[in-house]
Amino acid sequence: MTPSLFDLPLRLGDAVTVAGLLLDLPVVSRPITDEQRSRLAARAKGLEFTALKPYWPTLERDPIHPSAYYLKVDGIDDQALLLRIAPANTPSSGLFPKAILIGRTYVTPPAGSRAQTTEMVLNAIPYADAATTFGQIQDKRR
Repeated sequence: MTPSLFDLPLRLGDAVTVAGLLLDLPVVSRPITDEQRSRLAARAKGLEFTALKPYWPTLERDPIHPSAYYLKVDGIDDQALLLRIAPANTPSSGLFPKAILIGRTYVTPPAGSRAQTTEMVLNAIPYADAATTFGQIQDKRR
């Protein structure tokens, strides 16, 4: 079945909530640390997602654009997905050409954050299509 505009695999509101948490991460070329992943997971525990389950240990930076992130999630109907979260001025990734646009929107950081509201682009990739490439990205940190 070909996804239509009305069959998005994630709810925009859920993806925006995840993106808001990521605004606090420093934009550097270094990989994300396990400590940063743990902190994000702890902050996310108090949040409610309507149709998204994030797997925080899988969070990785885009190897080409360090301000973009990938996170394995389960979306609507437990569909395994790779969520790409990137500032709107970041080019789309050539690593995953079949990405589905979830939305382009302004993301506000959580209360108490020092980050600024940022325009972000949120894409989802079916995990079955992305597993090999994403596995190579993860292998680089090991």
